[in-house]
Amino acid sequence: MSSIYESSFKVLKTILKENEFFTIALKKNSNSIKKDEIVSVSSLCGLFLRNYYFIRVLVANVFNTTDVEPMIYIGLAYVNNSYKKIVDTNETLKFLANKLALYEIKVTDEVKETFNKVLISKKDYLKEVFSNKLAKGDSQKTGFKYLSARNNLPEWVVKTLVKQYGRDLSIKTINAMTKMPKQFGYINSLLVKEVTDDLKKDFKVIDGNFMEYTLTSSIRKNGYVRNGDILPLQVAEYEFLKSLPAINNGFIAYYFEEKEALYSMISNRYLPTNKVSLLTPSQKNNSELFTKINPSKPANLDIYNSDESGIISHLSEKQDLVVFMPKSSNLELLRRTPEYGILFDTNNLDRIIENELNGLSDITQYVKDGGYLAYAVSTFNIKETIILVKNFLSKHPEYTLEKEKIYFPFEKENSVFYFAIFKRK
Repeated sequence: MSSIYESSFKVLKTILKENEFFTIALKKNSNSIKKDEIVSVSSLCGLFLRNYYFIRVLVANVFNTTDVEPMIYIGLAYVNNSYKKIVDTNETLKFLANKLALYEIKVTDEVKETFNKVLISKKDYLKEVFSNKLAKGDSQKTGFKYLSARNNLPEWVVKTLVKQYGRDLSIKTINAMTKMPKQFGYINSLLVKEVTDDLKKDFKVIDGNFMEYTLTSSIRKNGYVRNGDILPLQVAEYEFLKSLPAINNGFIAYYFEEKEALYSMISNRYLPTNKVSLLTPSQKNNSELFTKINPSKPANLDIYNSDESGIISHLSEKQDLVVFMPKSSNLELLRRTPEYGILFDTNNLDRIIENELNGLSDITQYVKDGGYLAYAVSTFNIKETIILVKNFLSKHPEYTLEKEKIYFPFEKENSVFYFAIFKRK
């Protein structure tokens, strides 16, 4: 069964050393994975990524190393013996000792004893490690590391939350980030004309075309979602759609980046009496737009594969409503894609914020007098939400803020989302 570990090692090494996402890393290494082991490999790799920050603490404190390759082998042994037991636990420890010998790391009796204690209680081990560290050094810095390891969040995210919102709200947010929200979707009325009995087996009507997914599997694996008939949509996003002003005979433009299925905005708001422009560079994440909907050419609906710089070339008229959803830190992804936080380059954060503000400012020229501009991002980083909106209003006094709302994962909507709606005077 060591082949399961070796295949898992290759996938995780691809993620951590080549900065690839899990699905891409799995595909890159698929030829070397036995068909009957693919589920086991996926499961172990997923558990490793969902315990990554704890594994780093474990490896550094018990095995006295920070090197990536031995960390992967140790982490795989930990998640196997602690969670799944896909491979025999004794065989796992022998395999681990042999592998670590290659890196000149000895698995002593003391190491085995500590490792077994960790398997019994991850929480107790963390308390023991960090209580010792608290006695020696900087309590705040140690606290960030503890919360990071306990909740599998990047330390920079924990630090950002605490500094921006204070301890109480941050702790509630951090604790809730480990809980996946209920899954909802929106019927794509551009493709689906009626709700069938088969569809009702998987989804329950909540409000009009807004549906709750009733199965326990991931909504993104559902056949209706894969086919584009149902579009994944969180409660906060749906509330944002309902907050947009109704336009019955005008011009509407939507721009979104790195947010799959948000053409549900068009599905939700589309009227043939409006002239609607949809612009997105996310062709891969929204293939139905280009392969199914665009060829059918719905009346007065134009779909463009465009980045922000191309907006001006596609809009010939000023708009009654512009919805702008730019590339952001997208911290919502931390909940279902744990490697996102591992791979995120924090050096790009200031540039992302600058681009968000500049993009919002540039779009003002496409809004009619009396028209509306909406801004939305899937993040709780205050520099991309409340502070950015204040900066925008200071530069553009011709706009007033009609509504804004930020959603946290501990609230009933269980979302990571923010939106602001402006009106041009």
